[in-house]
Amino acid sequence: MGLVTQLAETRGVVVSKTYGIMAAGRPLLYIGPRNGTPARIIEKHRCGWQIDPGDVPALMGLLERLSEDRALIRETGARGRKAFEQNYDRPIGVARIAAILGLETTAPLSSQA
Repeated sequence: MGLVTQLAETRGVVVSKTYGIMAAGRPLLYIGPRNGTPARIIEKHRCGWQIDPGDVPALMGLLERLSEDRALIRETGARGRKAFEQNYDRPIGVARIAAILGLETTAPLSSQA
């Protein structure tokens, strides 16, 4: 499992660590504001858990639940990997930037670069 933390004051800043954790096929444990980018990614793809900063009982409850259900950790990580491949991998990101800049890509890029 990968841990991402964020203060409410930094909401709106992309936490790039999120994408590396997803690419590795690990579930996200995000301790930060519910309206932060990692929380929205987790909610959309069901690839981890969001805990409000300072909510120790919620964190303890989650860790106890996960210690009893290792399959849930693997399944959640697999969803994160799939979401990364379908939405955030390099060729997809390059195509998005090219579209914003009004450029055309002539051939798909390999994510093996």
